[in-house]
Amino acid sequence: MQLTRYLYRWYRDEYDFIRFNETAKHQLWLREVKAESDPEDESRYLEVVFPATGVMVTLKKTDYTIPELRLKVQSGGYRINQLCRDTCSHQVRQRDYAVMDINIEALYERLFETRLERVYPDADLRGHLRDAALRQIAETGSHAATGERKREPVTLFIAPFQSIANEVWVFWEEGKLLWRFTSDIDLARPAVWQHDTVRVRMYDTLKQTVVSHEERPCDDRFATRDQIGRALYNCIILGSKLTVPPASQ
Repeated sequence: MQLTRYLYRWYRDEYDFIRFNETAKHQLWLREVKAESDPEDESRYLEVVFPATGVMVTLKKTDYTIPELRLKVQSGGYRINQLCRDTCSHQVRQRDYAVMDINIEALYERLFETRLERVYPDADLRGHLRDAALRQIAETGSHAATGERKREPVTLFIAPFQSIANEVWVFWEEGKLLWRFTSDIDLARPAVWQHDTVRVRMYDTLKQTVVSHEERPCDDRFATRDQIGRALYNCIILGSKLTVPPASQ
């Protein structure tokens, strides 16, 4: 249910409800896959295919060690590692997977009924996200981040926490910047912040938004209006607001 809820909130669009492959409408394909890795890496992978809509998800259960940090990196369960539509799913064959039957109508009805349910980051995680966002703001070197930060509050919107993706999105209202925080270690664990293993992706929603990736092929600095819109909906409409007082206070 976590995976389908994530897809519903972050990935599905209106066309998924009308372009079903009727022959595979009530199917879900599943298999374990092997990935090339270091001998010490015991991470496990699953592939989940929704053939009716051409969506394939690779899930990863992280289990490896960072020797230089003496840190055991483990996730509490399977987390989304990769998502793709159509191009990769066209290369798969049903006979290579375990086929599960699902009641798609009941699933979509359940997703509709629970579409506003959300889990917010707890107080500790909110604190880490606030501090990380403030560091990111300071590193931008913008006027808003330097002069105005001393006398104006910073308004952050934090999206609900999706444990299946182990990611949190944060939007800075005054600077129109959007961040995606993620890691192989569960973000709720203190170790991920102590050892600085969080990956941060920043988008300037004014300058890095395009209608289609075809405008800038192979340039992953840009996000589409649809992608930015989903993130802002989750941050501002479904998320929680956090106001940080001016630095001088």
